[in-house]
Amino acid sequence: PRTLPIISGGQTDGDRAARDCAISLTIEHGGWCPRERVVQDDPLPDRYLLKETQSPGYSQRARLDIGEVADATLLVNCDPHALVEELTQRLANKLIKPLILFGIEQPWSGQIESTQAWLHTKLIRVLNVSGSIEELHTGIYAVTLKDLD
Repeated sequence: PRTLPIISGGQTDGDRAARDCAISLTIEHGGWCPRERVVQDDPLPDRYLLKETQSPGYSQRARLDIGEVADATLLVNCDPHALVEELTQRLANKLIKPLILFGIEQPWSGQIESTQAWLHTKLIRVLNVSGSIEELHTGIYAVTLKDLD
């Protein structure tokens, strides 16, 4: 199996799991983050190789990651009505970029295999990973890490 460069915006625990997985597997990683590396709790550590946008908000970095950097997005989906998930889906559709949902509330059986098959079928070179925060969806970091590992 080939390894894909991973990008994520760094805002959430789902995003952080993607970056941590890439670092532990020595996979190229990157993407965009808001100005001054601002996220929901603290500034992002320098070990995450992210470029800063001009805006302190999340929309610009999401648009750049989805539209200009990634070939496709994996959305670790907990709540399709959550702000980050709605934004990710809306931008992927608007920018005509492939999007696959990985539901953490659904059984893992078959999801990992179908996600891997989708990645290979679409010939994706760079994968954007987006997800929710642990505070709202307990286990999202672990599920995302396991899905990507």
